[in-house]
Amino acid sequence: MPYVYIGKRNFYYGKRLWEIVGNLKNFGEGRLLVRSKFERYPEVSYVKIIRAEPLMDEENLFGRVLVEQVFRGKPYGEYDLSQTAYKNDFKLVPKDEEEFYLSRTMKAEELEKLKKPLPEFIQFPPLLKEMISKQENNPNPLLKAVYKFGPNNSSVFIQPGAVCNKTQIENSKAPHLYENLRP
Repeated sequence: MPYVYIGKRNFYYGKRLWEIVGNLKNFGEGRLLVRSKFERYPEVSYVKIIRAEPLMDEENLFGRVLVEQVFRGKPYGEYDLSQTAYKNDFKLVPKDEEEFYLSRTMKAEELEKLKKPLPEFIQFPPLLKEMISKQENNPNPLLKAVYKFGPNNSSVFIQPGAVCNKTQIENSKAPHLYENLRP
């Protein structure tokens, strides 16, 4: 008779965080853990335990864990992993493989090289530009760009006084708006 699965399928592979950390000296401070969820990326993703404080409940599910997070090779700083510690998705990195993970983490100099500048101003589409220039008596009106910054797009910076050029417009999501734009 075949097995019939009922309910939602579990996509996690590994152990709970507290199952691993509870068996290590000083609750694994300084050791590296990998989530199986992030093994699909070619870059390394891991967490390094800074401090762990278990609650010592019966099932070993809860506690506070402070880690340094590295996602896809980029360090994201300190992070509280307490919200996901109950998931059975963690694997301990053996000590002989730790150097492999640490060597593939980007340094601060490499992150600075990856930063790309964004213009502070964007030109209006041609028809809107003509309407605004007639209303405000300004021959070259510019739109101040507003960018949403977060942890995932920290590799950009705003260039003060820069105006969006033609190559940036051609690579935009709606280049047809700028077809008749004169330089």
